[in-house]
Parts: sequence; structure tokens; C-alpha cells
Amino acid sequence: MKKILILIFASLVSIAQGQELNCQVSVQAPSIQGTADKEIFNTMQTAVREFMNNTKWGTDKFQNEERIECQITITVNEKISADEFKGKIEIKSSRPVFKSTYSSPMLSISDQYFQFKFNQFQTLEYIETNLNPNLIAVLAYYANIIIGFDYDSYSMLGGTAYFSKAHAIVNQMNSAREPGWRAFESDRDRYWLTENLLSPNYKPIRELEYNMHLKALDNMTKDKETSVRLIADGLEALKPVHNDKPNAYLLTVFFDAKSDELVNIFSGAPGDVKTKAKQTLDEINPANSNKYSKILEN
Repeated sequence: MKKILILIFASLVSIAQGQELNCQVSVQAPSIQGTADKEIFNTMQTAVREFMNNTKWGTDKFQNEERIECQITITVNEKISADEFKGKIEIKSSRPVFKSTYSSPMLSISDQYFQFKFNQFQTLEYIETNLNPNLIAVLAYYANIIIGFDYDSYSMLGGTAYFSKAHAIVNQMNSAREPGWRAFESDRDRYWLTENLLSPNYKPIRELEYNMHLKALDNMTKDKETSVRLIADGLEALKPVHNDKPNAYLLTVFFDAKSDELVNIFSGAPGDVKTKAKQTLDEINPANSNKYSKILEN
């Protein structure tokens, strides 16, 4: 019996160390006031958190301290039926920077095409070949996106396997009645994110994720000027991407996560780097030009 208990304990420790995500989840429903609904949303919050954190998404094992920090916020705006809802889902993730207490933002996505079913007694279980209902498919999709971005920051194009998994989910859900999975619905949905991530046309964005994090930010305490110049050069490499497809979704995703961080990075840079970086950022991300004006103020 003692040996059995030891084996069970060892198995539980292994499971706890294996999962990739440390996901904080919040479910909000400001316009829905019923007591029964509040109970459902509390249950949903727990179910989503356990689903994200207890599912093994790949083959690599993670220690608890290595798990990827992320947040999911679900905002329910409309109750369609007793168990069907419509709203948005927001995904954020970050990555620790070597030899610092700083965490670099990796993702900040607001998905407006979120319609799903959930009942209070539902168990969320990941079955790769049967992603039903839509809630499970969307969560599994973003779990792979989060991990893929993290892996891209540690090795060149290292997240490809996870982006391919996310794209397979898109293909599997192509005939779903819920929105967000098809090319013709929007140029800012799940289809276009994985299409961009796996397209060679947008490879410079993924290369910048690697160079910016592993080669630059992780070496910032050792050689700040070289690190900052490396990031500036990486932004220069995005000009052809912007010129070819200025409204590419992946460009938007990158700058939604990184614009504030880039202001902080270049505000303390040498004068020539500041000027060059601001000009480049204004050109390839004009939507945030007001932010980038702060670069030259310091």
C-alpha cells in the first residue's frame, strides 16, 4: 500500500509539473444580472481555468516555475438561450526576461467573435479530434497560440508545431455555426491569425519575436546598446511586410502587445537609434504614432 501511495504521489507531481500554462481566468457579465446566471458564470470561470491549466498541450514537460503566464477574460454581453452566450474573449500572455524581474508582453488579443454554449454541470475535456462545443475549440486554439508565441521567443520559428495545431482547429471548425473560423467573415479572426503565422510572407515578424527576446531583451543587462540596436534592426525588417500588406492581422497582434514596451525600450536609447526607431514605427504602425512621439521626449 505504501508503494502504491508513493507511485500515486509521484504521478500527481509529474502531472502538476507537465502542463504548460499558468492561466488566470475571469468571466464577466455586466449586463446579465440573474442570480442563476451568476452561478453559471462562476462555474464557467472555474471550468475554463481548470481546462487551460490541467490540459497537456504538447509533449514537453514544464516545471511549475516554467509555466507560461497568461490571462483570459471572457465578457458575456448577451444571453441567447438558457445555455448559449455571446461576447468577447481577451487573451494576454507574457514571458520572463533573463536576469531581471521584468516580464515582456507576448500577446494582447481581443477576439470579438465569441459565441458559445455552456451549462453549469458541463465538464470541459480536450479531445483533439472532436473539439465540441465551440468553447473548447476556442480555448484550445488560444492555448496553442499562447504556447507557440512563447516557443518562438526561445528558438527561431520554434512555435510552428503549435501554430499548425491551431490551424488544424480552424480547419476542423470551418463548418461550425459560430463565427470566427472563416476567411470571409473578417480579416481579424482566428483563421487569419494562423494563416499569417504559417505564411512565409510574415516570417520577419516571427524572426523579430526571437531576436527581440532571446538575443536582445535577455541580454539587456549585459549589453543594452547592442540589444536596443538589434531590436531597431528587426523593426526595419518589417517594412516590406507592411508595404505588402499594411493591414495584416499579425502586424496588429504584434503591435497590440508590444507598442508600449517599444516606447520604453527606445526612450532610453542613443539619439540616432531613437530617431531611426521612431521613424520606422511611425511608418509601419501609424495607429500608435501618438505613443511613439514619447520616444523623443526622454
